[in-house]
Amino acid sequence: MKYAVIFPGQNFQSIKNLNNLAKKYSSIKKKFYEASDYLNCNLWNIIQNLDEKKINLNNYIQPIILTISVSIYNIWKQKKQKKPTIMVGHSLGEYSALVCSNSINFGDALKLIMIRSKLMQEVSIKNEGLMYAIVGIDKNIINNICNLVSNKEIVSIAAINSPDQVIISGNKNSIIKTIKICKNIGAKYVIKLPTKIPSHCILMKDISIIFKKKLKKIKFKNPKYLFIDNANAKFINSESDIKNSLVKQLYCPILWTEVMKLIEKKIFLSIEIGTKNILSNINKYLTKIKSLTINNEKNLYTALKYILNKKENNKNV
Repeated sequence: MKYAVIFPGQNFQSIKNLNNLAKKYSSIKKKFYEASDYLNCNLWNIIQNLDEKKINLNNYIQPIILTISVSIYNIWKQKKQKKPTIMVGHSLGEYSALVCSNSINFGDALKLIMIRSKLMQEVSIKNEGLMYAIVGIDKNIINNICNLVSNKEIVSIAAINSPDQVIISGNKNSIIKTIKICKNIGAKYVIKLPTKIPSHCILMKDISIIFKKKLKKIKFKNPKYLFIDNANAKFINSESDIKNSLVKQLYCPILWTEVMKLIEKKIFLSIEIGTKNILSNINKYLTKIKSLTINNEKNLYTALKYILNKKENNKNV
């Protein structure tokens, strides 16, 4: 069976799920110690000594997420002989996908996302930002509202996760105005994301130029598996295209709906690697693909059993 592995970006992490897996698999702590050596900071102690909300606002949240994703995928790789067809990540998750596709080594990925994180935090200091998820309003309507509100301050779509789930990003005041309008016209939910950084909007344009220069020093190989970038929603495999994608996603929206439509044409199963199941829940309403998550021991074996027991009824599966 052909399947895709998907990696989440920056979101709430379940440390309970991670700790339960770490009790069973010592390789998780080893990967955290490896990351800690690169960064000269004990990441494992950070996640053990902070509650989940504080972890998501921590300066090291991006390398923490990368390390979680890579360590859990390594467990899956040891258990499963059949390799994935596609690897893709949502926002920050692209770095996890590239590491697990053997396109970039773990140390270089850590180095890049720390640079990325620091640059993004510099933007948030100059521009007090917010990000919100809006559920229940068409993306075109939200885009029109953003254009109406944006004047001296910025608000724009940062991610299109599904036809009725959109993330907005920008300056705090503009975000608040947009949220009020969306509530008034019938948004089912508005959910504040755990960040003060206005990701994936034009406020990140200036730092993207700096980040592009930093990327020149890092070597990428062609991904081992099919890879879809977030910013353009197309298959790419060259070093130059990958680097351009990582730069562009800083200031452009994540086209997750289009990414999943591409995946749906190729495979019949997606497996999310992370401590929660946010993308899997979205994908259930977005495509007809079977969506599973590996975030604990039980779900790991559910995914293994599903693939091993699935009969290949035609040559394209």
